[in-house]
Amino acid sequence: MAVTTSDTNSVWDDQVSQITKKSESTLQTVLLRGTIANLHRSRRTHDFVLTQLQQRVVGATAVGAGAVGLGATGVGLVNLASNADEEADWVEFELDGMQVQGWLWLIPMRNGDTVEVVAEKIGENGYVVYSVKRDGDDIVSVYPHATAGRKQHYRSMAKS
Repeated sequence: MAVTTSDTNSVWDDQVSQITKKSESTLQTVLLRGTIANLHRSRRTHDFVLTQLQQRVVGATAVGAGAVGLGATGVGLVNLASNADEEADWVEFELDGMQVQGWLWLIPMRNGDTVEVVAEKIGENGYVVYSVKRDGDDIVSVYPHATAGRKQHYRSMAKS
């Protein structure tokens, strides 16, 4: 049975929901080091801004806005809810026996590359990847729209 993008997105959304349901104090980002094996990469589209539930809520709000005479607002909300898909690489690979999967922008890594991976543990032997850095040339691939970690983001905002 072929897996469609929407099936993968649904599985991804379920995993993200499981992670976000945990309190922030129990989430643990880890740095993994190892060699990539069994890399599977496919270019797909996904909404990295809104979840499917949030899209439905925004869509319902658009209908409500139109019903009370706010047509322009309704049109804007419909565009927000329906046109946010972006292209990225869905990747799955093993890192020294650990299963790693997730969304990355343009991953140039190959099987056999030695890398450092920033990820969160899910399940017994699985990880959600947020960033991959290849040793040697320090090429980095990150989760779409990720530009800094939470602490660095707050430091940058405080300087502004």
